[in-house]
Amino acid sequence: MRKPKPTPKNQIPQEFVEAGLKEVLFEFAKVGRHMKVNAIDARTGIEVSMIADPKYGRPLIKRLAMRKLAYVIKKNRSHSKASDSQSGWDM
Repeated sequence: MRKPKPTPKNQIPQEFVEAGLKEVLFEFAKVGRHMKVNAIDARTGIEVSMIADPKYGRPLIKRLAMRKLAYVIKKNRSHSKASDSQSGWDM
C-alpha cells in the first residue's frame, strides 16, 4: 500500500472542503489529565465534542476535531437528503 501524500501546510484537506468547513470555532477545557474540545461550524452551528490527551498538542487535536465535525456534517447532509426523498406521498 502507498502512503498518502502529506497535505501542504497552506492547503485545506479535501474532506474539510467537501464538508464546507470555512470557519471553525474551538473551545478547550482541561478535565483532569485530559482535554475536552468542542468544535463548532460557524456557518451551520453544528457542534461536536471530543476528549483528547493534551500531550498531542493543540494543532493535532484541532485537526482531529475538524475531521469529526466534517464527518458529522456530511452524515447530516446524507441523512437529510434521504429523508427528503422519502416524503411518504405517492404520485
